[in-house]
Amino acid sequence: MEPFCRLLTAPVELKFYGEFEITTNLKSVGGFSPEQLTLLESILGSQGAKLHLARMALETDLNSMTDSHFRDRYSGPSDRDLLDAVLPCLPPGQHFYWESLREGPGDCLHNEIMPVFFVFEVRLKKTGIEEIAT
Repeated sequence: MEPFCRLLTAPVELKFYGEFEITTNLKSVGGFSPEQLTLLESILGSQGAKLHLARMALETDLNSMTDSHFRDRYSGPSDRDLLDAVLPCLPPGQHFYWESLREGPGDCLHNEIMPVFFVFEVRLKKTGIEEIAT
């Protein structure tokens, strides 16, 4: 008979939650190119694109803030993920410019799209832990 078998218990199940607010910091657009401004206006004018980018911004922050419990659960978007998310909301005349960056040399796409992405800022409003009823 094992001496500790009487001490074994079922695991306790808890739910961790967080409430976040995603805002746009329009103070950072001062050096934006006309294409970047058009992209940002298109994102902000499309509820679907805005929500999608807000989620990506939150996942990027979670990726940078978390350690062992959340490691590999969240990752930030790639430049191509961002472009795929915003192309549908862009005016047709802008598609060629952004698509050409996708195939362009080096970090062209990254250097153009990331400043627009970083306009979205994440603020943690509230966290909590609740017991999960079994």
